Amino acid sequence: MKKFRFLRSFPFWCGVAAGAAVLLRPQAAAAGVKNGLALCAGVVIPSLFPFLAVSSFCARTGTPKMLGTLTRVLFRLPPCAAPAVLFGLLGGYPVGCKTAAQLERDGLLTKEQAQRCTLFCVNAGPAFAISAVGELMLRQRRAGLLLFVSLTAAALMLGVLLRFTAAAPDRAAAAVSPAAPAAALVQACEAAAGAIFGICGWVTLFSCWNALLAGSALPAGLKTALLCLTEVTAGCACAAQRANLFTVAALLAWSGVCVVCQVLPQLKQLGTPLPLFLCFRGAHAALSCAVLWGLLRLFPVEQAVFSTFAGQTAARSFSFSAPAAVALLGLCTVFLFDVERERPDFTRSPLKKGKTHAKIESPSTGRREK
Repeated sequence: MKKFRFLRSFPFWCGVAAGAAVLLRPQAAAAGVKNGLALCAGVVIPSLFPFLAVSSFCARTGTPKMLGTLTRVLFRLPPCAAPAVLFGLLGGYPVGCKTAAQLERDGLLTKEQAQRCTLFCVNAGPAFAISAVGELMLRQRRAGLLLFVSLTAAALMLGVLLRFTAAAPDRAAAAVSPAAPAAALVQACEAAAGAIFGICGWVTLFSCWNALLAGSALPAGLKTALLCLTEVTAGCACAAQRANLFTVAALLAWSGVCVVCQVLPQLKQLGTPLPLFLCFRGAHAALSCAVLWGLLRLFPVEQAVFSTFAGQTAARSFSFSAPAAVALLGLCTVFLFDVERERPDFTRSPLKKGKTHAKIESPSTGRREK
């Protein structure tokens, strides 16, 4: 019984520890918040707001017949689910979940269909995978292109596998009249503007977390593990310096605790079990590495992409304790379950209807040269 009491109070003491860290290192916390706000103004809003607005607009105005046919044949989803699939693969991590939740609220998708969308329509956008990770972190555009192709192919594979778990969509139920373009544009703009507030909140919070973590006295391996598990941009920057291309692909597919927290409102609205969502994040990572292995045999990249230190092996990032890594992953899972249980449901609020969160895809140039 005492153990269960400790688990119930564990989030409280984590909050106390975080508050103490902010009080003990206020300058680092303030610098992290400022950096997060600067990223929101310079990267998040310019890059994500248009995609959020466009995806919402397309979801309300109908789907072309060709895209609808592909969605039905490949994923056994109604044609109206095409925007969720398309923008989930191209628009950035949470855009697909947000679009699927909106379609379910509008009565175009059933909960079961929208749940399936949330399991595979979570992917890094081409701007982040190719430009930020490939060109800026790995210094090779081909490497970023191979990463994006492997991630997208793995997501499509998961979607095709999920089709065998569902019945064929009802054609009559899917035939819903699209909204007028003018009304759809107004609603899309309002929904995207509401989503940006939540996005910026998570970006600022994890930017503060990264600043406090960077100045802590933790071992270097432990810092790397925490960054890789929690925040995809910082994790990919560390993996680009110390690991190989497969590690980068796995981190991009996993997406991090920050992205998982951003899609929690949509998962809660649709009833998608969090353990199932996390399992599919792991399956996406494994499939991405498998596809990448095949692509590298056809389109090899230079050895410099795999390691920035001469003479080091590609397993450098896993040189820390394996039990410690498992324990950290377990703590992150406990944190996610607590956030899902305690987080208030704002999805039904009329002022925040259609709200979602998206992950920042900010480039990082941190890399040690040979």
